[in-house]
Amino acid sequence: MVKEIVKNKILEMSGNSNRSDVSFLLDYNLDGGKELRYKAYIHVLKELKGEMCEKNLIAGYSIELLQAALLIVDDLMDNSEIRRGRPCYYLKRGAKTLKDAFFLLAAIRNLLDEKARSAYSGPVLKTCLGQTHDTIRKTRSEYNIETYTAIAESKTGAYTFYLPTILGYVSARKKEPSRLWDFCNLGALIFQMQDDYLNFLPEKSAKSMNDLEEMKCTWFTSKISHMEGPSIEKYFSEGVVSPDLVSIVKGLFKEYFLNLDELLDKLISMTNEDEKTVLDVFISFLESRRNF
Repeated sequence: MVKEIVKNKILEMSGNSNRSDVSFLLDYNLDGGKELRYKAYIHVLKELKGEMCEKNLIAGYSIELLQAALLIVDDLMDNSEIRRGRPCYYLKRGAKTLKDAFFLLAAIRNLLDEKARSAYSGPVLKTCLGQTHDTIRKTRSEYNIETYTAIAESKTGAYTFYLPTILGYVSARKKEPSRLWDFCNLGALIFQMQDDYLNFLPEKSAKSMNDLEEMKCTWFTSKISHMEGPSIEKYFSEGVVSPDLVSIVKGLFKEYFLNLDELLDKLISMTNEDEKTVLDVFISFLESRRNF
């Protein structure tokens, strides 16, 4: 199993002194995940008839290491409490948390060959920039669809959609589709919208639900920024999340689903017959989240 191969290789890198800490880091942050990005990569690689060798499998699974590192830092920055139904990793490790995240990033680099490293570099940088944009405090005028789309494309599109796909093409030694970035960016927008909606359904996501309290730029906050009313004014001026504000936001659910379905139809229309079997893993996943 590739997860165990990767874990053993990383444990070998760590030496004897840190072995128990590294083992805890890997077990706590890799176990229980859906492995969406690795599964997407495997689908792409198979459809392109790429070689299922250990080197390629490790390159693909390293996306899950990247996901783990990003979530560790994301939860720390957001002061989240729950991830995958249990306390966030930083609540267990305290001041050692950032060191552990950096270690995962360094381990990824050591696991990859030169071509895979090159495929990772752009998406990793873009994701970090997106995460920065997401956490910066914004003025009310910046809560708009343009800002929201830019954050979704960089924070989510780069490593959740583009990286598994481009890595699959690189591993299979095939040329990527000309509109791959456009497809991945739209897929990321849909994915992020779905996450914003799931924020109101904590029983479905098994993680902390505090986007409104953190004043995140979401699909919903970008919509209410153009509306008027005392609860909306107080939210953007003081960060107060009142029951009235929550009611207004939930009143946007119907518009959300209409917009979501339009974007899903657009995403489906973006692939030709040759690309469809390669990219349909993302469409199927997004459609499965539609009915949460």
